[in-house]
Amino acid sequence: MARKLSHQRITYVLPLPDAPGGHRLGVNGLEIDTDNSILYSAGRDGVICSWDLNSSLKSSSPPTLGASKPAPTTFRNQVQAHSHWINDIVLTKNNSALVSASSDTTVRLWRPHSECTEVSDPIGKHADYVKALATPGSHASWVASGGLDHKVYLWDLNRGGEILNIDACGGDSTAKGSVYALGAVSSVIASGGPESVVRVWDPKSGKLITKFVGHTDNIRDILVNRDGDTIMTASSDQTIKIWSLTAGRCMHTLTMHNDSVWSLYSNHPQLSVFYSSDRSGLVAKTDTRYSADIEQGLCVATLQEHDGVVNVVAAGDYIWTATPKSSINRWNDVDTTADIELPSSSERETASGAEAATTEKTKAAHNRSKKIPYDSVLLLSNTSTFPKARVPETTQPRSNANAQSPSSEIEDELGLTLPVHTLPDDTIEGQHGLIKYFFLNDRKRTLTQDSAGDVVLWDLLKCVPIQSYGKRHIDDVASELNTIESIAHWCTIDIRTGRLSVILEPGRCFDAEVYADEAELPDYSQIRDDQRINLGKWILRWLFAPLIEEELKRDSQYRDAVLAKAEELAKLNMSNTSAPMDIPFADGSRNLATSFDPSISSLRPGYESFGSPSTPGFGIGFANSPGSLATPTLNPNTSHLGTSPGEFSDYLTSPPTVDLTRSSLSDKSIKEEKVFENNLGGFIERIRSEYDEHLSAHPGQELTPAFAPSQENETPVLNIPDRVAVLIQEETGETAVASDLYRGSVGSIREEVDKLEKSIPLWLADLLLKNQVPFKEPVKVAFTLKPYDDLLPPVVKPEVNVANGNTSNNRLNANRMLRAKKILAYVAERIDPPNPDEPEENAMKPEEYLELYCHKVPIPPNMTLATIRTHIWRSSGDMVLHYKANGKKEIRMPSPSQEDDNGNQNAGAGSQPPVEAGGMSQGEGGSAPPGSIHSQTASGSASVSAHNP
Repeated sequence: MARKLSHQRITYVLPLPDAPGGHRLGVNGLEIDTDNSILYSAGRDGVICSWDLNSSLKSSSPPTLGASKPAPTTFRNQVQAHSHWINDIVLTKNNSALVSASSDTTVRLWRPHSECTEVSDPIGKHADYVKALATPGSHASWVASGGLDHKVYLWDLNRGGEILNIDACGGDSTAKGSVYALGAVSSVIASGGPESVVRVWDPKSGKLITKFVGHTDNIRDILVNRDGDTIMTASSDQTIKIWSLTAGRCMHTLTMHNDSVWSLYSNHPQLSVFYSSDRSGLVAKTDTRYSADIEQGLCVATLQEHDGVVNVVAAGDYIWTATPKSSINRWNDVDTTADIELPSSSERETASGAEAATTEKTKAAHNRSKKIPYDSVLLLSNTSTFPKARVPETTQPRSNANAQSPSSEIEDELGLTLPVHTLPDDTIEGQHGLIKYFFLNDRKRTLTQDSAGDVVLWDLLKCVPIQSYGKRHIDDVASELNTIESIAHWCTIDIRTGRLSVILEPGRCFDAEVYADEAELPDYSQIRDDQRINLGKWILRWLFAPLIEEELKRDSQYRDAVLAKAEELAKLNMSNTSAPMDIPFADGSRNLATSFDPSISSLRPGYESFGSPSTPGFGIGFANSPGSLATPTLNPNTSHLGTSPGEFSDYLTSPPTVDLTRSSLSDKSIKEEKVFENNLGGFIERIRSEYDEHLSAHPGQELTPAFAPSQENETPVLNIPDRVAVLIQEETGETAVASDLYRGSVGSIREEVDKLEKSIPLWLADLLLKNQVPFKEPVKVAFTLKPYDDLLPPVVKPEVNVANGNTSNNRLNANRMLRAKKILAYVAERIDPPNPDEPEENAMKPEEYLELYCHKVPIPPNMTLATIRTHIWRSSGDMVLHYKANGKKEIRMPSPSQEDDNGNQNAGAGSQPPVEAGGMSQGEGGSAPPGSIHSQTASGSASVSAHNP
């Protein structure tokens, strides 16, 4: 089977200001621990919260009239459980364990009463979002999960892994096999989704027992009674259906909702009392305990939320609702055993002188609870009648002439439904999460807007908020702050969990550079003129600064230990025998003797042209056409170690050469190459192996450190807050979203180095410890230079015949980050060579007497080619730039004698000799430094090059 391609990425999450506990985004899941009076909630922010309800939940009776209000709910604890939305939670193992299902494709188990706050390892994993959970009971040993990967899994709650894997499509070929709802007892599992089919499975064998067809839209929730013979389903088709496994068909269709039914809840073993919620925010309570026919039961519109109710739970005297808001509301429950209160428009006169007899039970009920408003009664189906048993016996019909019964008269008067409660009894307040962002052009700052409307400006490198702009429109603030510049997209912003996350992909996180003089550094003493800083390298260097310090310390200790051991073995061998010595090392390996030369450069091919610590001088000249540009080649003297050909070809530090004489005398001459893992741990093992080989080949020599992280003059110090979360994630073709390999924070990295060595990929290890980045050809911009109104000499003489009969043009290309003042320096070299009689310290800079224009718009000296093209040129094709003098210095037009025999302008001291066709004057291996400009000729050859050191 072909191996799935994968890559690792880094995500860091900026901390929001300190706030009390609570969710930042909408709540998706609720669970009640009635024994300990704890409410658990889980939401779209990936957080699980626990709340102390501060009231007894044992009572099954409704609140009494005049009862005192319970104490407010208080925050207990919370954990950032997942890196994506949490879609469902269930309590299990006698309320000692909480299981969560997330769109990060994992199923995790938590111990809410444990003192350990670390993120637990998943007990299960899907290939796509996990949408639903179900457990057969509080003492069960397994939990079922269903997801968008068309799978239902059973997971061992004792971390034994997968128990059962069920294809939710049941063998049917369908594109709508996602699982959105699950229900389970010990004998059956029921699943449903957008296919609108309810499938019932045997949890022991995984075989399909039966399937029910009847819904016409997505199935959103499922309940199964304790005996496993009745299944209740809620659907987006606005109905609730009750299915009988014994009869094998739908027994009842309830239509009391006028919108998509999203959630069901029942703690009754036979589902005789249940709660249902819909997209309109209505929560209905249905009681069928006293009705022979379910459709003749009592249904009450209990409460009305302002948003759709995603989840509903009830315990004791209260109901809790979860909505797309971050707050959780608590509502008073309704006593469905109470009488229905007569409408004021239908009040009846009692017969004078006579009173109807009432039972003591009815009197007690009237004294104990509130009556149910008749406007709040819902008919369960189209064939349902008004519940007669709930009409008080003392009432008489308004008019005896019609001979109507009280119940039928009320039934005729039923109209607009009014919920019993429109305001919650208490609210668990949520926090404000981020819902919108605007990435500014400088790619160092971003604006965010939270659910309260507040706009904040963030620094993505320092990982702190810069300024708050209050409740304003984010686009208005962006128009005030945005600068006219164009920097490559080096990261991805994500706010799906209500926090500001920055995602760094290895393929583009090193694409963006900024000039150091625009980076707002506190100290410029070590920064050279026109030095550029790679943004991705900069932030990664200081996110993992504690790890770098720890690895440098461990590397020093290892080198000291191996040198000491080698010296001790050498003394023993000298005293015992003069035979050739092989040094056994700590891991028991016996390595081929190879030379270790730390002086040899460990930079990858082309590294200097992409992300070298220094910024080379600007160069300019004629170059190949794009199709014939020379390609950087590997140093022929460089060899590589690795597990297999090509596997580590990009991650080698020194070119080991085998000592043939020594190896021919050694019993190690025939030995398989050592295998290293594709992570930081394998990277370090390879370095240590090279140390060992060097000592084996050169006993007694000192070991030069192999680690060389970037210095502060290349990546200035960033003081990143300890609370910044750091995630290492892996993307494969097998899952819909990236999987978390590591989750921690900047403050915890030093204590988790061993864990990180298993998670950090090779490309990041190379960057952190060797200051190497993956090679990528720099992006170049093509343009043409012309004198403004022909007032100055041309940089390149157009239409000049060359040897092959073709003609040249003045088409140039250069790195997109090249500044306008460097282009002016090139122009000055070509048309105004330095005067040897003028002292160099008095010489004017080119940008002081020359100006650059695009579309007749003056270009600031520090503007880059990328910015000119994006914000001023703003069209396809090569840019046309014009230069002219501002009058501060006289520039003479060249005389015919100043032109060479080929018609080219003589650039004097600034000119460079021609180079061979197909070659370049600067850069190794035929590649040009990042500041170079090339003029493309029609023949595709490179004719002349000049540079400004």
